[in-house]
Amino acid sequence: MIRLSAKNLVGLWAAALLGCGFQATAAKLKWVDETPVIHQLISRAETALKRRKFRAAFRYFRKIEKKSRRRQNRAAALLGQGRSLRGRRSYYQACLKFKRAVDNYANCFPREEALHPEFLIAINHLEGKRKWSWYRFREDNSKALKVYAHIVSAGPDTKLAPLALYRTGMILRAGKKNRQAATKFALFLDRYPGHELDRETRQNLTEVLLKKAWNFRLRGKHSRAYKEFKFAVDNYPGYIPLEQVLSAEYQIALDHLEFKRTWLGFSKTPLAIRIYAHVNKRGPYTKTGPPALYRQGKLLLESRKDYEGAAEKLELFLTRHPRHELSGDARLDLVKALLENAEDFDGDAGLVRRARYELARFKRLHPGHQRQVEAAQLLARARNCEAKRLLSLGRFYRRRGAHYRPHAARRYLQELLEKYGDTLAAPQARKLLARLPKNSKAMAEPGTGMEKEE
Repeated sequence: MIRLSAKNLVGLWAAALLGCGFQATAAKLKWVDETPVIHQLISRAETALKRRKFRAAFRYFRKIEKKSRRRQNRAAALLGQGRSLRGRRSYYQACLKFKRAVDNYANCFPREEALHPEFLIAINHLEGKRKWSWYRFREDNSKALKVYAHIVSAGPDTKLAPLALYRTGMILRAGKKNRQAATKFALFLDRYPGHELDRETRQNLTEVLLKKAWNFRLRGKHSRAYKEFKFAVDNYPGYIPLEQVLSAEYQIALDHLEFKRTWLGFSKTPLAIRIYAHVNKRGPYTKTGPPALYRQGKLLLESRKDYEGAAEKLELFLTRHPRHELSGDARLDLVKALLENAEDFDGDAGLVRRARYELARFKRLHPGHQRQVEAAQLLARARNCEAKRLLSLGRFYRRRGAHYRPHAARRYLQELLEKYGDTLAAPQARKLLARLPKNSKAMAEPGTGMEKEE
C-alpha cells in the first residue's frame, strides 16, 4: 500500500477539483470585438501559444495589453502572458501575471480561471524550491507562501482557498515556525468547518502546539515547557485537549519542586506558584484545578511568607470546593495563615476569632482527620495569641501617663486569668494585677511618671 504525503494528497485533490489540471488552465481565452489590428495580434498570439512558441506568444499578448482599449481583451492578454511564462518555466513571473489579472480585472472572467493555475504552479514548482545560500542549498518557500496568501485573500469562497491555507500551515510547520503555523491551522478550522481536511488540520494543530512542549518536559526544561503549554492554552483552548494539558502543567510544577533550589541557589517556588495560578485560572473546575489552588496557597504560606495571599487562596478553595478531599488540610492551613497574620498585627482579635471559628468547623466536619494533633496545637496557639493581646492591653493601660486607666488594665488582666489561665501569659498577668492600686481613689488619679515594666 502506497502512503501519500500531505502535499501529494492536496495535489491529487486539486486535480480532481479541476477535472484535469491542464484542461482548466488551458481553457480558451475570451475576446471581444475590436480593431482589425488587435484581431490580427490575437490570432497570431493564439497560434503561437498552440504551437508552443511561448516567447512569441508572450510578445503578442503584451502588445495586445498595451494597445487594446477593452478591459476584457486586456484581461485575456494578461492570462495569455501568464500561460506563456508558465510554458517558458518562469513560474513565479506567471503567477504575478495571474495575480495582476485577478486584482485588476476580476469582473471580466471567473476568478478560478486565474487562481487554479496559480495554485498548481505553487504546489508543483514553487514549494521546496532550492536556493543557494551560505555555501549550500536551502529550501525557499517564500514565493509559494505569497501565491497561497493571494489565493486565500482573493478567493476566500473558492474551493482552492482552504487548500492554499492548509498548505501555508504545512510549509510554516516544516520551517519550524510553529506559532505562525498554528494561526493558519486555527483560521482554517474557523473558516471551513466540516472540510475534508478537518481531521488532518486538527491533528497538525495539536502537534504544532504541544509537541515542542512535551519534548521540553521530557528533557527536564520545566520553564520552557510551561511557556509552550501556556501559549497553547491561552490562545487555542478550543483546539487542544485542555484537561490533559493542564494536568501536564500541574505535573511540571510537582517535578519542579522536587529540588527546592537550583544549582545557583535560586528558589524554584516562584515558577511553581505561577504554574498553579495558571492551571487554576484556565481550569478551576477541572481535575487539577482544586489541588493547584490549594498548593498555590500552601506555597505562599510556607515558602513566600505571604500570609494574606495564602489566606485569600485558601478561603477561595473552601468557597469553591467545600467537600473536596483536601478541604480539611486547606482549613488547617488557613488557620495557620490567620494566626501568623494575627501575630504580625500584635494579636488582631478579629483574625484570632476567625481562626478559632475555622478550628471549630474543622473539628466538626473532619472528626477523623490525620492532622488532629496539629489542630490541637493550633488551638493552643490561638489561645496564647489571645492571651498575649489581653496582656499587652493590660500593660498599656497600666502605664502612668495620658492613657493611665488602672480599672481598664484590671479588667483585661482578670479576663486573661479567667479565660486563659493555663497559658504562658498568665503568671505575668498575676504579677501585674497584684501591683495595681486596690482603692478607687488611687485608681482615679493618674500619675505623671512612668512605672517600670517587668
